Amino acid sequence: MYKSIFRYVLRVAVIFAALSAVWSLLLVKPYLVPVTKLANQYLKVLGVGETTWVAPSANALYDVGVFHVRAAGGSDSLFDFKLESLWVQLPFLLSLIFGMRHSFGRLAVEVTAACISVALLDSLACLGTVYWSYQFLPDHHSFSPFQFHPFLDPAVNFLFSWYHSIGIGLIPIVLWLLFSVRNLSDIGRRLQWQSASKNRRA
Repeated sequence: MYKSIFRYVLRVAVIFAALSAVWSLLLVKPYLVPVTKLANQYLKVLGVGETTWVAPSANALYDVGVFHVRAAGGSDSLFDFKLESLWVQLPFLLSLIFGMRHSFGRLAVEVTAACISVALLDSLACLGTVYWSYQFLPDHHSFSPFQFHPFLDPAVNFLFSWYHSIGIGLIPIVLWLLFSVRNLSDIGRRLQWQSASKNRRA
C-alpha cells in the first residue's frame, strides 16, 4: 500500500513537471484570452465594464493588464499584475487526475470538468485582484470605479490574502477530490488494484 502511494506521488510529480513545462511555454498566453474575457463579463455585470477592463498584458513580466478610460484614454494599461494561479493550478490538478489512471471515458469527463472549473476560478481571481488593487493600493485607488463597501471590501481583502497564501495549492486538491475521487475509499481501492496488478505481472 505504501509503495503504491509512493508510486502515485512520484507519478504525479513527473506528470506535473512535464505539464508545467508545456503549459508555461505554449499554453498560458492562449489560456489568458478566455480568462480575461470572462473577467470582463463580470465587470460588466458589476456596472463598471465601460470604465475599466482587462486584457493579456503586453509586458512580458506580467500576465494581466488593467485598463481605465481615464488612463491614456484606455489605450495603455493603468497597471499590470501577475496571476500566480495561472501557472500552477491547472497543471497541478491535471497531474492529480492523470495519476489516478482512470478509464478514458471517465478521464475525459474529469479533465473537461477540471479545465472549465479552473478557468472560472482564474477569471474570478482576476476580478478579485482588479477589485483589490483598486480599493487597497494607493496608486490605483484614485481611479477606482468601485464604491467603498463596509462588508465587501474586508471580505475581498481576506479572500485575496487567503487565496495567494494557501488557496492556490489547496483548491486543486479539493477539485481533485470532487471530480476524480468518488469517495475517500476510492483512493485506497485504486492504489490496491494497481499494486495487485503489478504483483500478478511479477
